[in-house]
Amino acid sequence: MGEAKRKKAAAAAAPVKERLPDAEANLIGMAIRQVIGATTSFHGADCVAYALVGAEVLRRMGFDAKAVAGSAAWRVGPGDGDVLSHAIEMNHQSDGAFAPNHQSKAGMFHAWIECGLEVVDFTTYSFADKARQLDAMDGNKTLVQWAPEFLWVGRKECSALRAVANGFAVGVFAYIRNPDVERVVLTENPDFNAVGLADQVFTVIELLRNGHQVRVIGLGDDGAQELGSAVADSVGKGLKRAEGPLLFGLGFKGMHK
Repeated sequence: MGEAKRKKAAAAAAPVKERLPDAEANLIGMAIRQVIGATTSFHGADCVAYALVGAEVLRRMGFDAKAVAGSAAWRVGPGDGDVLSHAIEMNHQSDGAFAPNHQSKAGMFHAWIECGLEVVDFTTYSFADKARQLDAMDGNKTLVQWAPEFLWVGRKECSALRAVANGFAVGVFAYIRNPDVERVVLTENPDFNAVGLADQVFTVIELLRNGHQVRVIGLGDDGAQELGSAVADSVGKGLKRAEGPLLFGLGFKGMHK
């Protein structure tokens, strides 16, 4: 048996890593939110960043995690229009090819994380923001009664898009992968530094675990200070015991074109 086959067999025989406890997953989501929030102003429409960075973080924790993309929908309220839909079926060109909607911040696709047979989404906390963006596009008024801090569920718990749209049970969701979307929004992002951002996420996680309040502030594309150096600087100045949140500057050159 060749080396490649041995590795494949070992991977197949390895036990599946158990799902994280809710408290731990929520901590990770909070840290990702802090870091990505410091690098983008497109809050509620930054799912690709969450998926890429979140997958990198979970892989380092031993999960078989990968960023994926396609259509998604969530029933956030009981009314006919209380559905958030980021579905590519609503954003096709006449030839059927996927084309990102560059005219709005809330494009008609979504990106999330898959861990084996499980779906992980750290963006669900932002449903109120998503609702405002989509309402601005279609003129509707969406009532948001359900916005979990994160979603970590088995794929079998997902519903069809039609079931989400036509049902009235709050908390029903759909996630449907599409290879055309993944090719465009995931593999054509050479300037996005998911590895570097994941490094910063782990720094924030450690601070949160130690009971510190953390607020990460972005410095723009040319900011030179990294989170690690900011933490070291705050320790030297005795700021880690100060009242209120710790403030750290992040700058990631080349992320925004």
